[in-house]
Amino acid sequence: MNLRQRLTAIIQKTGTGRMRRWYTPGLFEKYVLPVMPTRLTVLAGPPPSGRNYNCFLFALGLHRQPAVLKISKGFIFSDFIHKLLDDRLLTPTRHPAPDDIILYQYPGQFGDEFTHAGIVQESGKVISKWSWGPLVLHDKFDVSDSYGSRLIYVKAASRSRLARAYRKYYES
Repeated sequence: MNLRQRLTAIIQKTGTGRMRRWYTPGLFEKYVLPVMPTRLTVLAGPPPSGRNYNCFLFALGLHRQPAVLKISKGFIFSDFIHKLLDDRLLTPTRHPAPDDIILYQYPGQFGDEFTHAGIVQESGKVISKWSWGPLVLHDKFDVSDSYGSRLIYVKAASRSRLARAYRKYYES
């Protein structure tokens, strides 16, 4: 089993039917952290309920915007990422730099939906929030195979512009 398949198995084993282990502080540290591959660096376990967020909120920097976090209930979905691309608040780049965003797709399974996002680091590694679970430093393909293998790098507008765009998107 390759690393990506192993990561999917870890998430599913600690997720489906046992999802609380994946996103509950304490349970994550007890049941999930010990089986995470050592080549990954878990930077933070899952935040407590009510302050948790997904990968898109993290990559856009909106997880630190209380108003957006409250409105979104911790989830931003692929359709909002598409809206940001359409409105050119996210612009594709062929030459990613630190702090650019990496977007994942799995076209064969999910069409043009975005399945995951992270932030490119100076080292070339990525920091991403794994669903409702931990914040992880990893190589770009050291993620669950369910995130797919198509990568798109984008430069983002300022966090304040992204937050305004989300509030406007939510209100419409």
